[in-house]
Amino acid sequence: MLSQPGIFLMWVKSANGTCWHTTGSCSMLPKDKQGVVDSKLKVYGASNLRIADLSIVPIQIASHTQSIAYVIGEKVADFITGKSRI
Repeated sequence: MLSQPGIFLMWVKSANGTCWHTTGSCSMLPKDKQGVVDSKLKVYGASNLRIADLSIVPIQIASHTQSIAYVIGEKVADFITGKSRI
C-alpha cells in the first residue's frame, strides 16, 4: 500500500500533529509588530475582550507550560478585578 505514489505522503499529512503546547498564535506584542493583545491582555480593536492562555506568549519556551498558564491566569484575574495579590 505505501509503495503507491502519494499514499505515504497522504498518510503522513493526515496522521501528523503537534505534541507541543503551541504558543504565539495571539502574541502579546505591539500592534505594529503584528501583536494581537496588549500588556493588559486586551485584544486590539475589540472592546471587553481579553485572551488569557498560552497563545499570548510570543516565543516558544523551553519548559513545561503549566506554570506559565497559571501565571497568565493570575495576572488576568488581577487585571479584571483591579486587585493585585503581589
